[in-house]
Amino acid sequence: MDRFNPQFGSRLPRMPSEVLIHIASFLLPSELGNVRLACKTLEHKLFNFFSHTFFHTKKCMVTTDSLQTLLAISKHPALSPCLRRVLISTERPFINTGYDLEEKHRMHLGVADHYSWMTTGALRDVLAEAFGNLSNLDAVSIGHFDCRVAGAPSGQSMNVFQNWQDKNPGYIDQLLSIVIAALATAQARPQSIEAAISWSSRRRCGLTDHAFSIAPPLEASVTPLLSGLRSLHFVLRGVRGGYYDMVRKFLSLTRNLTWLRLGITADISPASLPGFDIDKDIEEFLSWLALEETERPTNHFDTPPTALRHLERLDLGPLFCRSQTLLRLAAKYGPTLRWLSLGTVCLPKPDPFDRKVNPWSTFLLKLTEAPGLHLRMLELDHLQVVSSGSVAYVLFPNPNTGALVKTRTFSAHLTNLGEAVKEAVKEITVK
Repeated sequence: MDRFNPQFGSRLPRMPSEVLIHIASFLLPSELGNVRLACKTLEHKLFNFFSHTFFHTKKCMVTTDSLQTLLAISKHPALSPCLRRVLISTERPFINTGYDLEEKHRMHLGVADHYSWMTTGALRDVLAEAFGNLSNLDAVSIGHFDCRVAGAPSGQSMNVFQNWQDKNPGYIDQLLSIVIAALATAQARPQSIEAAISWSSRRRCGLTDHAFSIAPPLEASVTPLLSGLRSLHFVLRGVRGGYYDMVRKFLSLTRNLTWLRLGITADISPASLPGFDIDKDIEEFLSWLALEETERPTNHFDTPPTALRHLERLDLGPLFCRSQTLLRLAAKYGPTLRWLSLGTVCLPKPDPFDRKVNPWSTFLLKLTEAPGLHLRMLELDHLQVVSSGSVAYVLFPNPNTGALVKTRTFSAHLTNLGEAVKEAVKEITVK
């Protein structure tokens, strides 16, 4: 009977799992599926590779098909524990007049479907059920992601969806509020929440203060959720005369953060920001973030300062602020801070007509001398200087080639970080 068994002479089932995984890494998804269907032994040995590759992270849109797929995965006994990161896409259906009648009718149904999910509370309910089923949920991200969508037909995921993050910033505010409510309702405890981390240099996009408002009935369940976060990434939409009251209260509840990534988009073009004045509301918010626990906020109605005693990594940018504010932030979190990343951060010149003064050189030298600050990693990327009606980039010579570049990383693992920064400051060019 063995001669009728096609697996009898096959060496594949007897191969070590690591060899099979290496072979499977060269296969297309359809081919990997066929291999798993061909043999139970192969299916068993390749399951961990298959589940990690295709179910560790899932992107979901606010459509019936996509949400039902996410819910089905969360209920699957074998796949549910594998799903650790859920991406909530800001893309949504739209109607394009360039398509034929049948296609436009399908688009119309898609827009109506999306509208009903967003306005009836059904989105929060289904996300709460899915999050409650995911025992190993580690991160939830909201934004625009270039990857496959759960439940989207092949070849059809992008042609009827459009990213509305820039055109309608209030939409991503809604998504964050719904996701926070769903996580709190499900009593889920992810380690990380990310929102609007992708931004456009041509448009002021991101979250408004309203996105961080917590409804009174949810406060009791949201507080332990935020207290359990280890990583929080978000970009605020800088608006003249804007308020940052809700985000202060939100941050005051994230007491155990080890990584904070914060950006505030602002238009620093000459036409929209005469004289390149620092926005006082943004400056007050950053100054509040730099306050010690014993200090009092500027206004009596402001949230008391937050400690963030466990903060190990701070990523700032895009941002337009004063160098003194950055130094106060670094000094406050100095006892625990080991990694500082500054990306697309813009500093104004103290004297816009003094071409010899570079605020970044002064800032970096003071940073290396800050008492109690023991950084292990310093990342600088696309730093900018505002002066006399123009925006200039800060350039560093590449240590290997000598070419001028906009990115420089200093690591204490390779050399003395402070001495390396001081040497680099001597060669900084503003162009």
